[in-house]
Amino acid sequence: MATWVKVKGYANYSVSDNGQVRNDKTGKILSPALDSNGYRFVILCKNGEKWHGYIHRLVAEAFIPNPYNLRDVNHKDGNERNNRKSNLEWRTHAENIIYSITWFGKP
Repeated sequence: MATWVKVKGYANYSVSDNGQVRNDKTGKILSPALDSNGYRFVILCKNGEKWHGYIHRLVAEAFIPNPYNLRDVNHKDGNERNNRKSNLEWRTHAENIIYSITWFGKP
């Protein structure tokens, strides 16, 4: 069973630990789009303004402590579409680049 947490700054939306984003007003799960690098994002609205929210970042901010205020969210398995909490971790930008080159041969 998924655990849901409100998206910080967007009271009408929640994110789950398995990488789904829900409109709490309608109860509908948002359909993510893909950016040119293969990362999933959703469009959130507040006060008539639209914002692109990357799902991996929404999940990490909601469920993974970041006591050192690290900048990047790493996909442990290298799959940018796997946005489950268990597949994500905070890293420095340099660590994230090294991890991706070392394990997957891509920057």
